[in-house]
Parts: sequence; structure tokens; C-alpha cells
Amino acid sequence: LRVLQEGEVERLGGQAPVKVNVRMIATTNRPLEQMVHEQTFREDLYYRLNVIPLQIPPLRLRPLDIDLLAKHFAEVSCEQNSLEPRVLNTAALEKLLTYRWPGNIRELQNVIERTVLLTQGREIQPEEVLLPEISVTEEKPNFSAGMTVFEAERLLILKTLEFTGQNRTRAAEMLGISIRTLRNKLHEYKVSSL
Repeated sequence: LRVLQEGEVERLGGQAPVKVNVRMIATTNRPLEQMVHEQTFREDLYYRLNVIPLQIPPLRLRPLDIDLLAKHFAEVSCEQNSLEPRVLNTAALEKLLTYRWPGNIRELQNVIERTVLLTQGREIQPEEVLLPEISVTEEKPNFSAGMTVFEAERLLILKTLEFTGQNRTRAAEMLGISIRTLRNKLHEYKVSSL
């Protein structure tokens, strides 16, 4: 906080503070605003960091990024490992596009690096792209006729939380309810499952 506030750092073993001119980019998948309200994150630091907040959707909702990033990671991986360039064929790219990417960009990068290292030929085939069998395709909500309003509401709230990466503030906004209502509903679901 002091570095951001005063624009200076004290080096370990140094005699005097050193002026710095830096810009900071901070990322998180945690609901900082909620954590401030719960007093588990410093309010002053939150407001110092929260100058230009950006909400970035998960990778599975950005298919054009999957295509571009996969090609980039393949290029980089080939270069780092002194390999001839490898190219994803259309079917291999389609396979990447159907996966949910719970690990987002890091998971994509690891999958591409593994694929590049294990592929023998120049063109990457879909069977060479090794993905976990679970969640290869997008899960459909389990809404069905005869479902109670309580069950449907619970499913909708839990799916929205999953979509927002457990960001309760964002989920409450998307659902059109207050964060307090969301907290109460989640508490209600815990109690009902006991």
C-alpha cells in the first residue's frame, strides 16, 4: 500500500527510500469487494488497486481467443523446444473449442505445450490433443418439468456463481438480486442439504 501511496520503496539493507514510478496490474478470481465487507481484505488497499476494474469472462466464453491463443502457444512451444513448427488442423481446433477450460488460459497453454511435445508430425491431429474426458462439452442445466421453484432457483444461482468464478458480487448483479439476498440463499441451501 505504501509503495502505491507514496511511490517509494525501502530496499532491504538500504539507507533511504527510493522513489519509483510504476503502474500496477493486479488480478484475482476472488470477490474482493465482498471480502472488504467481510473485513478479510484491507479496504484501503482495495480502493488503491481498484482504479480501472476489468471483468474478463472465462476462456470458454471467448472462442476466438482459444483459436488465437492455441496458435500462439504452439508457436512459442515449438520455438522454446527447438522443434519444427506444428499446426493445429481444423478438427484439433474444434476439439479445443468444445472443451470448457476450467483452468482458463494456463490450462490451454499446458495442453498445447504437451501436445506440441508429443506430436510427431507437422500437423496436430485431434487425437493428439489430450484433454480430460470430464467436461469435454458444456454441461446443460438440469432444468426439468416438475422441478420445484426452490430446486430451479438453487440451480440457477449455483450455475451463475460457477459462471462468475464464484464472484458473489458479480453473480448477484447478473441475477438482479442483492448480495445479501444471495448470501441468505446460499446459507439456505447449505442448511437444506444437511
